[in-house]
Amino acid sequence: MWGHHYGYGFGAFFGAAAVSVGVLLVAAIWLTLVIVMVRFLLTATQAAQRYLALNPASPTEATAADPTPTPDPAPAPQAPTVPPAAPSSPTTKTTPRASKPKK
Repeated sequence: MWGHHYGYGFGAFFGAAAVSVGVLLVAAIWLTLVIVMVRFLLTATQAAQRYLALNPASPTEATAADPTPTPDPAPAPQAPTVPPAAPSSPTTKTTPRASKPKK
């Protein structure tokens, strides 16, 4: 670009070719990732539909069709109440305060 010559030179062709190859490579990687993700989502959706067709959605739906009623469970026994702990008696022994070292 600098100097007294005409055009961009022979190296500009290689630069443009390198940029073109880079753009095509990035586009191919992006397109491949999109295709793989779409296939994964379609396969996962079909697998989920097949699973739901073979298994009930929740246990409550499976037991809702059962006409026999189940008895209510008995309430749990109450835990015994424990009185609060009594405060401990204060001790008369005290620790001595730290003193300065004598010179």
